[in-house]
Amino acid sequence: MYEKAMTAFDYAVVIRDDFAQAHSSLAQTYMTLENYPKAIEHYKSFLKNYKPDALTYSRIGHCYKMQNRFEDAREYYKKAIEVDGEFEDAWYGMGETYQYELKYKNAIPFLEKSVEINEEEETYWHSLATSYNLTDNTDKAEKAYNQVIDLDPMHIESWIDYAFMLYDEERNQESIDLLKESTKVNPDSDELHFVLSGMLLVIGDKTQAEYYLDSAFRLNVDGENYLYDYFPHFENNNWIQNLIANYKQ
Repeated sequence: MYEKAMTAFDYAVVIRDDFAQAHSSLAQTYMTLENYPKAIEHYKSFLKNYKPDALTYSRIGHCYKMQNRFEDAREYYKKAIEVDGEFEDAWYGMGETYQYELKYKNAIPFLEKSVEINEEEETYWHSLATSYNLTDNTDKAEKAYNQVIDLDPMHIESWIDYAFMLYDEERNQESIDLLKESTKVNPDSDELHFVLSGMLLVIGDKTQAEYYLDSAFRLNVDGENYLYDYFPHFENNNWIQNLIANYKQ
């Protein structure tokens, strides 16, 4: 389907290089195919023949971001914001470029602006929560994680990140209570059940850990990799290995 569309648009560009809409459509197709250099080429050709707009600038920024060309990405996100100061994708994209560079403090103002513009987008809130968390701004991180969960109770990553933040703050019982709540809200999530059982093992509550581990393996008999992903040291723990082996029989 994409090849036919690209052939048609390529033909339109060949016969008339200033055919702006063809450049725009080609750029979108290349972006979908993750051919970001070609997408940028056609977006820029589109801008030569059409009034600059925030969406096109932001898409060019996205294409640069996906190639880890963060300075170039920010240049075009800024252009988008200059055209439309309320263009949320550009503010969020700016924040993401700093997150990708692990510059979480720099990301925060841009992510805060994105949620100010659109407070119903859980993706923005999760990114903001992550930046708050990784800059030790726990109070704001909690509020942001709660916003995500309120907007999307099935946002598994936020439940887990929030729980680990509480654990890192030595608020073990709050972490466990949060994960228990997450499994009630998402009873079919094997990942949450495995993480809860792992967290219980970490704090030494083997009885409850076995209960939730049983639930986890009932949901996914091959899901022990979740344990290793979140608790890598479990792979070298003989007691845990024997416990897992019992469920695998």
